[in-house]
Amino acid sequence: DPTVKPEARHWRDGDAWKTPVRMAFPINSLADDYAFAMEPDGTHGFICSNREGFDEIFRVEHNEDVAAFNVVVTDYATGEALPRVPIRWIDLKDGSAWDTRTSLDGTLSIDLPPNRGFQVVCALPGYLVTRKFITTDATEPIWEVELAKIKTLNDKRFADRWMGGTPFEIAGLEWEAEAQLTRESEVNLYDLVDFLKLNPEVFLEIRTHEDASAWDLFDQPTNRVSKLRAIEVESFLLKAGVSSKQLISVGKGIDELRNGCLPGEPCAFYHHEDNARTEFRIYGLLQQTPGQIDPVPFMKSDK
Repeated sequence: DPTVKPEARHWRDGDAWKTPVRMAFPINSLADDYAFAMEPDGTHGFICSNREGFDEIFRVEHNEDVAAFNVVVTDYATGEALPRVPIRWIDLKDGSAWDTRTSLDGTLSIDLPPNRGFQVVCALPGYLVTRKFITTDATEPIWEVELAKIKTLNDKRFADRWMGGTPFEIAGLEWEAEAQLTRESEVNLYDLVDFLKLNPEVFLEIRTHEDASAWDLFDQPTNRVSKLRAIEVESFLLKAGVSSKQLISVGKGIDELRNGCLPGEPCAFYHHEDNARTEFRIYGLLQQTPGQIDPVPFMKSDK
């Protein structure tokens, strides 16, 4: 519009267009949201989105009633606030999802739709993944999260909660190509190496899972990729000095999906990501004493 003064053209930098910036929560979800249109009265509108795996039209209603929810994230061992922690919110009603982060003081305040349920995931690399189901009609809308580093397993009081096969995940495990750990993933596993060396009577099961995005309805899925990934993790631990008697690797394929994203079912990518995971289970006898996280003398393993 040539009648608009240049200084008022917020979307332009002089005569050049600025680089488009994706507007995050609460404007956009993690899905492909587009073609938003609001009715003239401002009470409702429509938007196209593939948040359920394929493009659909969703009705959007303007609702001034929101549920304020607060999150406080601290380190399990030190009690210190953890800044910039990634937190993913998945709406269990319409399947939409958002990624947020805590502020520098380890807190997050977010306005959510009322009377909804959410799956919330905190995944900070180097720490164990924490998951929780929350509802926005909670009487105390606050979630105090204690994230534990992998080496916290050396504290018997903490490790006891996982003994007997309760599964846990390590944030930051990523793959190059089909089944090659990234360098950052290997770094995150060294504390697990130390834990196993300190506790030679502990037995670790490595259980990897795939998502069904690569399979169609009439395909015969295999566990090939998950088996290769399980072997890759086991091989890394063996090379780092863990005894073979302490390890077993299992590739489960799509036998243990967390949600209904079966072959041929349309699902958003983040639902598939929730299924593609590596779980660890520990059994046996712990050698450490309660409260002992960094035993001395003990040399950290290096590669």
